[in-house]
Amino acid sequence: MLQQETTSATPDVAADSINAVSEAISQYGEALRSWMGNWLPLSDPAAGGISLTNVAIVIGLLLLMLLVRLVLLKGAARVLDVDDEGEMEQRPFAAIVFKLIGDVLLLLAIFVGVTLLNLPQKPLDWNIFALRGWMTVALVFASQLVYTLLSLQIRLIGRTRFAKEHNELYKQLRPLLNDALKITIGVFAAVLLIQIWGYNAGALLAGLGIGGLAFAFAAQNSIANIFGTVVIFADRPYKVGDFIRIGDTEGFVEKIGVRSTRIRQLDSNIVTVPNATIADTEIINITESPMRNIRFAVGLLYSHDAEMLERALAEIREICRTHEGLVRDLGWVHFDQFGASSQDILINVFADTTDMPRYMAIKEGLLLKVRRAMDSIGAGFAFPSRSIYLEDSPGLDRITMAERTRAGG
Repeated sequence: MLQQETTSATPDVAADSINAVSEAISQYGEALRSWMGNWLPLSDPAAGGISLTNVAIVIGLLLLMLLVRLVLLKGAARVLDVDDEGEMEQRPFAAIVFKLIGDVLLLLAIFVGVTLLNLPQKPLDWNIFALRGWMTVALVFASQLVYTLLSLQIRLIGRTRFAKEHNELYKQLRPLLNDALKITIGVFAAVLLIQIWGYNAGALLAGLGIGGLAFAFAAQNSIANIFGTVVIFADRPYKVGDFIRIGDTEGFVEKIGVRSTRIRQLDSNIVTVPNATIADTEIINITESPMRNIRFAVGLLYSHDAEMLERALAEIREICRTHEGLVRDLGWVHFDQFGASSQDILINVFADTTDMPRYMAIKEGLLLKVRRAMDSIGAGFAFPSRSIYLEDSPGLDRITMAERTRAGG
């Protein structure tokens, strides 16, 4: 019995506190309204007994606080060092303080504005509604604060010796931990929000348990992607910054998320590949190799004899032996096949780097040297072509003569 009385008294105390604050704000608001009424022609009450002057004051106050909040955030971004993700590099705690001050001012403006409007008490009990509303605002504010502080802690871990020794692992885990943090805090905040507004969170969770099978069936792809993420972090076939090839997709790994991996291709386009697909696909990590393959064919004309082919082979082998940037004694140059329209020489060598700009420069220099060498010995490059030969046929001549006889007759 005592517990019930204590529970019922709690909202009364909170409501009395809100009423006291509301009365004080109303008095200041009434004084401000009467002062503005001398020059602002909005003193007549609008529908429902709400003063247009109060409405104008509330709108102006909200706009002012929004402007102050924007100035604070812009000032923080200029005074402090900000990286691409909007996080403070040198003084992250100061950034949090700037942001929280702006949020507090905005919430205060909303609270004062609702109080000044003197909303009617019926059919809705605005005291209870206001109490729950401010509890909701406080919950959102607290959730944002907790996430900011915990994400800051994750960022500060990067300055420890362990994180510096395992820098690549930390870069992969950091966005994953931030995403998990958002989901966890969001779920807890949603449950508390349901309780604040008088609903039974336990019954709702029980209902979700009954519908869990349908939910799992609908979210099977997402669950598979999460397991794919676990496999990626367990095997670590690649890391952020690696140049990889997955199926027909080739590029640099930009982010490994909970659901997918983002890859930036050489044309600067971003490709998002689900982690479940990656876990079941062959992955070629080009960065992990100390070298990269250069493989191409040179097709020479069929009019060239064997001696010309031997000269071409000797020239290309000498180029591959002396060209800067190629791995020595690894690779080969051979006469490969008689193609459909060319005699093909296959070149298979390796660049001593996986850095894309340097690799392309080595390959370009090699191709230009091969072209100049072929020009110097008079070897011509073949291209796909087709020759049609017309053969004289006695039968065809007789048919032609018969047609001419009919035409003459």
